[in-house]
Formats: sequence, structure tokens, C-alpha cells
Amino acid sequence: MRSKILHIITSLHADGAQNMLLKLAQERNQENFDYEVVSLLDKGVLGPELEKSGVKIHSLKMKSLHGLLTSIPKLRSIIKNYKPDVIQAWMYHANLLSLAIVKTISSAERPKLVWNIRRDLDSFAHDKFFTKITIKLNSLFSKLPTKIIYCGSKVKKDHLAIGFTDCNSELIANGFNCEKFFPTADRRKKLRHEINIPNDSNLIGMVGRFHSQKNHKNFVQMADKVLDVLPSTHFVLIGQGCNSENSQLIEWIGKTKKPVQFHLLGARRDIPEILPSLDVFCLSSSAEGFPNVLGEAMASGVISVSTDAGASREIIGDDQRIAPIDNSNVLAEKVLEVLRLSPLEREKIQALSRTKILENFQISSISNKYQDLYESIRR
Repeated sequence: MRSKILHIITSLHADGAQNMLLKLAQERNQENFDYEVVSLLDKGVLGPELEKSGVKIHSLKMKSLHGLLTSIPKLRSIIKNYKPDVIQAWMYHANLLSLAIVKTISSAERPKLVWNIRRDLDSFAHDKFFTKITIKLNSLFSKLPTKIIYCGSKVKKDHLAIGFTDCNSELIANGFNCEKFFPTADRRKKLRHEINIPNDSNLIGMVGRFHSQKNHKNFVQMADKVLDVLPSTHFVLIGQGCNSENSQLIEWIGKTKKPVQFHLLGARRDIPEILPSLDVFCLSSSAEGFPNVLGEAMASGVISVSTDAGASREIIGDDQRIAPIDNSNVLAEKVLEVLRLSPLEREKIQALSRTKILENFQISSISNKYQDLYESIRR
């Protein structure tokens, strides 16, 4: 008999946690596991892809307090009809809502509850008031779920420091499809041809939606400092909100020495074809969990530099390519150190980067860890 796992997540936008859920659904053992997904909002861009992998989607369209009140009976009905063995909640809001509903189910029929924590707390002081309250409530009730999955050791450490219990903790990293993300010469040329720059130009890029935690201002400031040394370098930003209609981003870029060498591509679904075009992938975040794009870049054979946010240090595995958060001077120097390497030195690091992902973060292995956990607690 297949184990039934009900995933409850805030949305199905193309963000880190949502993409990880999609990968787990695509990689699951379909003979032994049946997945259904509840999105508190709508089906988003990932809903159709989940459905293609045989996953039923329930969208609650919850956008207000009134929506929350009307969604509770809908979610209870979904749980009653599906009768999951395990409820896997993703992120703080879904964690609390799932807990509230599970506790109203009789103990004989109550599914096991697993929470998933997806970010560090480096930017906690800058979080919105309601977000802070939600995180604190997660901490207060953290003994109640059967298990809490943390996507990185720093993520876990930060949450234990504010009162989360350690008695039910599990550490499971994100996973990457290395058959989808890989380096090739043809892929290197693709983006360069699109933005009309020479194949031998240095190209630095980042993938991530425009959000304060991604700290695009830090990226732009880093880029301006790189231009002081290597004025022919180009920069590309990819992700929702990274386009010419973003007045804040355009203002920051306009203050640099060469705004024309910044390329804003907005949201894209061809990231596996784009990443190998980069000489350096630079993550400028002020807060992260386990950044998918960093692992995807490394799997694509791209040398990566990052701030010390979330699990970035764990993924890269080389302190020489880690900069302090919110320090564009050091971040620029780390990027320049890579660009100064000889072709042979670059090739060596590129190969090591991909090997690190292959040996530690293959999605098949990570999916098995999730499935093993579900099997262990449903008994």
C-alpha cells in the first residue's frame, strides 16, 4: 500500500522551496508514494508541472483573513477525504495552519506532521512584524510536529538559538538534477548570443527574484567595484522583478560606471541553458536557506561566489569564495580573484564544483532521505 503524503505550501510560485517540492514530486518512487499538494494561494507557475508528474493540486486561494477562515474547512475536508499518512508543511505559515488543523483530528485518524524550515535568520531584524510573530509562534509550538526538517546546518542553528526544540530535528539538504544542469560549450554561447556580447567577455550573473533578502543592491555595488578593475565585464540579473520596469533596480544601476553593461532578463524558465554562459555566479543575498541556484550553478560547472548566507558556505565548500553579508567590497574582491585565475585554474575549480554537487546533493539521494523519513514515522 502506497504511503500518502499531503504537502501544504504557501504558494506554487517558482521560488526555492516550491522548486524543491517539484523536484521531490518528480523524483518520488511512484510505486510506494502518492503525493498531493495544497497551495494556500493558487496553482502558480509550478502547479501544471506538478500535475504532469501525477500530483493532484488543491488551491485554496487564501488572500485575506476572510480567506483564511473559509480555507480551514476546505483544508479539513481535503485531509478527511485524502487520509494522508503524513502531512508535510512547507515554511512558517503553512507549518502553523497545518498544526492547528491536525490537532483537531482524533488521535486515531491523525496523520503525522512534518514541518520544513527553509531560511536562516540573518535578516530577522528586518522582517515584517507579522513575519516575526509567525516565526516566534513556530518556535513556541516546535515540540508538537513529529519532525522538523531543516535544509542546512546554519538554518537549524539559527532556529535552535531562538527557542526551537532540537528533539525532533532532521537535517536534509536540497538536491539537484545533474542530468538537467551540466556544462557544455553550446550552452556557454547561448546567453552571450542573446545579449550580444563577445564569447570572451567576462560575464557575472545571479538568478533570484527581486526581494530584499536577495539584496540586489549589494550585487550592483559589487559590480560597480569590479568595473573599476575590469571595465569590459558584463552583468546579468535573472528573476521575477529583474527587468526594465523595476525603477529601484534601474536607479541603482544608473549610478554605476557602465549601466549599459547590465542585462535584466526577468523571470526565465530556461535556467539550465543560461547558467553555463556565466564565468562567475555571484549570490549577494542577506538571508538564505539552502539556495537552489547556487547548487544549480555549480552543477553547471560555474565557479560560484556568495555571501555567507544560509547554507552557501556548506554548498561551496571553500571559504575563499565566501564574503560577509552586506559587504560589496569583499564580494567584489572574491569575484575578481576568480576572474584573475588562469584558464587551467578555472577548469580545475569548475570540475570540483560539479563533483561537489554530484557527490553530496544529487536529487535522487535527497528524495530518498525524505521518503525514508516518511516511512519511518508513519509506522
